[in-house]
Order: sequence, then structure tokens, then C-alpha cells
Amino acid sequence: MPDGAYLATYLGGTDALAVVQDDGTGVHVLEIDAATGEAERTLFEVAERPAFRSLVADPTGRHLLFTTVAGAAGGDKVSRWSDGEEPVVLLETSSGETAEDAVWVPIVSGG
Repeated sequence: MPDGAYLATYLGGTDALAVVQDDGTGVHVLEIDAATGEAERTLFEVAERPAFRSLVADPTGRHLLFTTVAGAAGGDKVSRWSDGEEPVVLLETSSGETAEDAVWVPIVSGG
């Protein structure tokens, strides 16, 4: 695995592992080959630590969602998912806080 502090990991299927890495230069979402542990490609990155504080996987396992809601988790209610070019997402936490602004990160290519 690449060096850095890992903020989250997500395993989708048998070989699509994505990790969120903060290596001091920025925050990166990396696709990792589950067999070798090597980074295959960078899916998303920002130069500065983003305002997005939580990471949630969509029900299909094909995307990750950065949200501005602190403490968002897989158990929180996802009211609406869209698989279009610009998905509209409403995430509601157990505390009732909602977030419509998010970054949609594809994890699995193709259909």
C-alpha cells in the first residue's frame, strides 16, 4: 500500500479496493489492486484538505461519495441516488442533518 494516513477504505466486489489517503500533499482516492496491494490509479484528488469530511459508498458499490456532513456513515439514510453525469444526492444523517453538495467518485469503470 502507498505511504500516508488512510482516512477510509472501501472494498467493492472482490478486486476493487479504494482507499482515501492523506499524504500531507493532499487527499487522494486511490484504486488498489487487492492481490498486490499496489495503487492502480488515482480516482480523485485535491491539493488541500477538502471541506468534505465523510465518505459513503453507494448501494451498487460503484461510487464513493464525499459529503460535507461530518460523521456520515454507511448507515445514514441516502434519500436519492442518480447514476447520471451530475447525480443529485441527498444524504440525511441520523441527527437529521442533510447535505446536497458532494463529490461523486467512480470506483468501477463501465456498466
